[in-house]
Amino acid sequence: ADGTSTPSEEVESSGGKKQKPPRISKKELKKMKKKEEFAKMVEAAKDNAVANAGTLDNFALSQATGKTVVNENQMDIKIEAFSLSAKGKDLFVNASLQITHGRRYGLCGPNGHGKTTLLRHIAERKLAIPANIDVLLCEQEVQADQT
Repeated sequence: ADGTSTPSEEVESSGGKKQKPPRISKKELKKMKKKEEFAKMVEAAKDNAVANAGTLDNFALSQATGKTVVNENQMDIKIEAFSLSAKGKDLFVNASLQITHGRRYGLCGPNGHGKTTLLRHIAERKLAIPANIDVLLCEQEVQADQT
């Protein structure tokens, strides 16, 4: 009556005769359950990948603490001896970064070499950035909405 049938219910065929639906063996039921569980696992993995796409969880960052001195009135950013890697791939190894107040900078390099990753770590203050310096990161891909 509700569109579902159990093996004990009768189903009307196209000829108007009532017949029993095919029975499903335990082995087939087990296969169907495994397929459903696998589909759920794939969906959960997709959801997890989408949820973590914008995070820095997949990256390893190390920074020498003794060399980096952060003065609260400092206008320049100077980070010495930091390393950044993604999934075992080294992006920056024992690198230094100096950004002088009032100058303009551009990052150039091939895809996948850490330009955006470096900027995201700076924007989220994972690197030692003076507290008085404001950081704003504008992503290149912006989602449109109705507003």
